[in-house]
Amino acid sequence: MSHPNDDLYRRMTNRELLNEMRGWERQVLGDADKTLIRVFRKAALECAASGDQEGLRKWQELLRKAEER
Repeated sequence: MSHPNDDLYRRMTNRELLNEMRGWERQVLGDADKTLIRVFRKAALECAASGDQEGLRKWQELLRKAEER
């Protein structure tokens, strides 16, 4: 089964294909970072609600690092 853009990709130069792949990579990594930030925030909130100060500090540190990226 062929992809709808197969003809387009065959006509692209190697440089164009690499640029396209880098764009996909940036998008996927950005989506992954957003997901991690949501997970870390939720975990920090759960630790705060349960009174787990050590867990809260751990999740806040991971959240800070993820947000810096």
